[in-house]
Amino acid sequence: MKSRSQRIIPKKVVDLIAVLENNPPDSPVGLASICQMGISYVYIGQKQGMVGLGARQLFNRDLFLKSDLFSEVYYQDRVSIFSIKPQACQSLTKSDDAQN
Repeated sequence: MKSRSQRIIPKKVVDLIAVLENNPPDSPVGLASICQMGISYVYIGQKQGMVGLGARQLFNRDLFLKSDLFSEVYYQDRVSIFSIKPQACQSLTKSDDAQN
């Protein structure tokens, strides 16, 4: 079994993080990237994304609470899980269809 330091993060995850560093998850670009990867849930842990040397928080719980694209399904001990509402990704497909 590989140690944590030996595990490799898939390129598509690295690419998603790069997108989310510059585009909030509820922006058209951020949401499109999340939907394209087939992500259904967002997990925010107790450390609120501040794990690792030089870690920068990508987003916080308040962003998701204020957005009508996400629904909080769990909250306890500073851990939140949000589901991405099905209509969030569907609305992207509809707008893509309308442009074509």
